Amino acid sequence: MIYVLDNFLQKEELSSIQDMLNNNEYEEHKTPGKSFWIQEAEPSFINNILDKLSNIEGQEIESILGFFRVSNEDVDTEWRIHSDLNINGQKPDRAIVLYISPKEIEDLHGTAFWEHKVYGKSLPKNTTDEEYNRMIMKESENLDMWRLSSVSGYEENRLISYPAHYFHSKYPNKSWKNGRQVFVMFYKIKSKPVSKGFNFRSLVEEDYDTICKWWKWWRWSVVPKESLPDNGKSGFMIEKDGIPIVCGFLFITNSSWAKLEFIVSNPEYKEKDRKQAVELLITNIENVCRDMGLKHIFSVARNEHLMNTHEKLGWTVDRKPSYELTKNL
Repeated sequence: MIYVLDNFLQKEELSSIQDMLNNNEYEEHKTPGKSFWIQEAEPSFINNILDKLSNIEGQEIESILGFFRVSNEDVDTEWRIHSDLNINGQKPDRAIVLYISPKEIEDLHGTAFWEHKVYGKSLPKNTTDEEYNRMIMKESENLDMWRLSSVSGYEENRLISYPAHYFHSKYPNKSWKNGRQVFVMFYKIKSKPVSKGFNFRSLVEEDYDTICKWWKWWRWSVVPKESLPDNGKSGFMIEKDGIPIVCGFLFITNSSWAKLEFIVSNPEYKEKDRKQAVELLITNIENVCRDMGLKHIFSVARNEHLMNTHEKLGWTVDRKPSYELTKNL
């Protein structure tokens, strides 16, 4: 999933970073087919970002690479639509852009997300280095190969986090005279211990096949990937000793509401702490939503045990019958 956080840094911290960047020179960093103008970030700043994101995402993370970058009317004027699938020989899970400099234009600008004519909105994680490099060199500037999907608008001190394999670019390709200054970072996600023996982590692509087996065992309909948030990766799993126990999907909206759906458990896990795992899943997803600034979570349930669990955790459960209305378009 893509999420946006406004006022990410404290005012004093943002002002200090802006002064530092404006009083120092950006240096050109050359890569095959592309130059960037960057300033290095202090380890203390990167660690601060990691701590904030770890609390927001509810799991331990580690940085692969982080730096400040500038573009203006004269430098870094290419589109360079790309995926961050391969960074320093590693495969990050997610990336962030933190807008540092004040907003200077009113036209739509920020970070664009694109769909490729062949691959869609993201580059497969098993893509070879050769194909990755070919796309950067041959197709990153060819707009005929792309369809603009969305633009996350620019606001000073706004952070955008997105899956690293998503195709994206700055938008538009040229920035303003005084410079669009941003901090970018690529990071990996580790599972987070949430109770003795339990880990809470984000869903990954490989989880989908396992979850489908669980749905079939419980005689539920299998939900297609395209009907799930972020193609089945916007959700969370509770596991113990490497065994996945229970998961749920989190739909983020453009309001103060989120929707927790399709909670399903491993039918082969028979331990006495199974109920505790379900409670940990729900409470940790609540924490993720709270840290993202969301105010409400909505869910739908038929299972009596699951409704009782939500009620125990302080959810309001409306037990009057209602009906689910859908239409295929």
